[in-house]
Amino acid sequence: LAESSPTEHEASFLKQFRVTPAPSGTAAGSIGSDLILISTQETENPKPRRSEGSRSIELRRLCIQALGDQFVPVVLHSLGVSKCYYSPAGNCVANAVPKKKRGGGLTDVNDTMELLDVTVGDVTCGLGNVFYNKGAIGAFVTLKRKPAGHWGHDDTATAPKQKPSVTKLLLVSAHMAAHAKHVEARNDDYWRIVEELTTQAPSHFLPQSKPVAKPPTLNIEQPPKQGKRKKRRRKAAIVPAGGAIMDMDEEHTNAVGKNSDASSRLMDSADHVFFAGDLNYRIELPRERTEHTIRQIERLKQQQTNQVTTHPEELEEQIVNLFQELLKFDQLHRVMYAAGSNKDVSNAFPGFREGKINFLPTFKFDKRSKEYDTSHKQRIPSWTDRILYKSRYDRGSSDSSDNGCSSGIISVLDYRSIPDAVHSDHRPVIGTYRIDF
Repeated sequence: LAESSPTEHEASFLKQFRVTPAPSGTAAGSIGSDLILISTQETENPKPRRSEGSRSIELRRLCIQALGDQFVPVVLHSLGVSKCYYSPAGNCVANAVPKKKRGGGLTDVNDTMELLDVTVGDVTCGLGNVFYNKGAIGAFVTLKRKPAGHWGHDDTATAPKQKPSVTKLLLVSAHMAAHAKHVEARNDDYWRIVEELTTQAPSHFLPQSKPVAKPPTLNIEQPPKQGKRKKRRRKAAIVPAGGAIMDMDEEHTNAVGKNSDASSRLMDSADHVFFAGDLNYRIELPRERTEHTIRQIERLKQQQTNQVTTHPEELEEQIVNLFQELLKFDQLHRVMYAAGSNKDVSNAFPGFREGKINFLPTFKFDKRSKEYDTSHKQRIPSWTDRILYKSRYDRGSSDSSDNGCSSGIISVLDYRSIPDAVHSDHRPVIGTYRIDF
């Protein structure tokens, strides 16, 4: 948030998540969000403090004001040693659910799900992996489905009995390594976050450890002895199903990247994962070319708004093509889709998706301005602020051509920035998702 807090007007976009009656004639009884994750970075200046800072208090007030009394916070966590909800220079995770209570200490999320358990962990990724100016917070959320006809439903007699099932959500708020050249540092931050959160996950969140099976070996006959010639030991080999032989003495790395065992253990056990925050990946283009493309997009979008064209489809296609020209040089896309359509091979975030980007880069702006960085550093406009997601039940395609948003389990209803929130050198990014439970 830099030197100032957002105004009430700048934070008013949070109101759209409120639960409101659905328009007449629609099947739904109400519209709005069942669960809200608010992720912030650099809420306060990075200095030691004994109590919660004024900007942190103001942000919390704005969130409560915007969401109203329909929601109750179930997690307020800071990364750092300060005893406050939003820590100095840290990340904040705030999970809110609609304010409906029932007996037994559980919170109803909606008519079919209830909140069973929430556990929080955090990881430092700053200097020496000690300072908390960079890092992440993970919320391990367990939801339980209500059986048909249970807790107020009137269809008990007609609905078949269902065994309640549990859904595990992992919600991560992250602030990763800065500067355009530090792509590897950001990738390393991802693997460190996953590995450390694995050690902090509640026991019910992870699969039971199984003994490691001894790899199959191919028996190779030793050559017959010839005189006093010294016998040479043959190396054992693994024979995968495809028939290729991999030498056990050779060093080889799993295709999904570093620490893939830790990653798969946590990421594959969570039903759905959302990874959000200032991930800090940049656009690898000259500033002049990036700005020129942005100006073209702005001009075409203005024509689209003013409806000055007789061929709206062609105009939309031009805008999409210009976004693709920038996204081809987006570091995060290159990291996620390192092997084209093969999501099993990537430098970080294997298996993750992202909603379609049709908003302008969210960093770096002059504060209280809509102009990109005019300082002597002239930083290149980039999409540093992102929301990624994945589901273990994913059925859709996952290549970079569709922006990875064709999952059959998680639907992206909205993914955009808030250009009018000019209090910071970043623009907030929001996403709305529907999960098929």
